[in-house]
Amino acid sequence: MYPLSTTVLSIFLIASALAGCISSSPVTSAKPARTLPEIQYFADTNTDGSFERIQPAEAPEPRQGKDQWVRDFYGAMKYPPAARENGISGIVILAISVDATGQVQEVGIKQSLAAACDESAKQAYLQSTRQGYRPLLVDSVPVAFRMELPVGFWLE
Repeated sequence: MYPLSTTVLSIFLIASALAGCISSSPVTSAKPARTLPEIQYFADTNTDGSFERIQPAEAPEPRQGKDQWVRDFYGAMKYPPAARENGISGIVILAISVDATGQVQEVGIKQSLAAACDESAKQAYLQSTRQGYRPLLVDSVPVAFRMELPVGFWLE
C-alpha cells in the first residue's frame, strides 16, 4: 500500500508541475499579423481595350527601381490625423491604369477605408510614380496594364 500512495503522489506532483508550464490560452504574437492581399495585374494583351488578369513573370517596375519607389511612396504617405484619432486602420486598394509607354493614366479607389486614407494613399502613389513604369512587355510587345495595389494603414 505504501508504494501505491507514493506512486500516486509522484504522478500528482509531476502533473501539477507540468500543468504550470502549459498555457491555458493560445500563444499569440505581440503584434497582429498584418498581411496585404497580393497585387492583381490585368493587361490589354490584344490592344483592344479589354483587360485580362495576368500573372507577369516579372512585376511591372517603376522607372526609379522598386527599392527607391518603396522609399518614395512610404516617404510621401501620411497617416491622416483624423483617421489616427478615430482609430481607423485597414486597407485601401488603389485601382491604377498605366499606358503602354509606362505612364500612369489614372488612379482610383477600388476598396475604400476612409476618405482621408484613400486620398493619402492616392497622392503618395501619384507622387512616387511621376517617372512612370518601365513598359510591361507581353510577347516582347509593350502593353497597357491595370493593377490593384493594396495599401495598409496600421495603428501601433
